Amino acid sequence: ALPAWVQISGCPALDMAHVASGRLDAAWCAQQPETAIAAARLILLESGALLGDPQGNPQVQQSKELLFSNPKCFKQLLKIRQTLTS
Repeated sequence: ALPAWVQISGCPALDMAHVASGRLDAAWCAQQPETAIAAARLILLESGALLGDPQGNPQVQQSKELLFSNPKCFKQLLKIRQTLTS
C-alpha cells in the first residue's frame, strides 16, 4: 500500500482543480450547486479525471455526494466510500 493523507479544504471547486492538476489523487464532497462548481467540473473532466456518485454512476445530478479522482484511483475510492456506509 502506498502512503496516503487526507485533506479537507472546504472548497470542492478547489479540490476538483487539485485532482485535475494531479496535486490530489481523489476527493469527495457533498453535492454542490452547479453554478458553484461548473468551471471546476469541466476542468476536472477535461483532464481525464472521473466523477460519479457513491455507486460510480457518472450521472450525478440527483446524488447527495460527488466522488472524483484520477482514473487509477476511482474504483478504490468507491470501495472506501462504500465501507463507510456498511
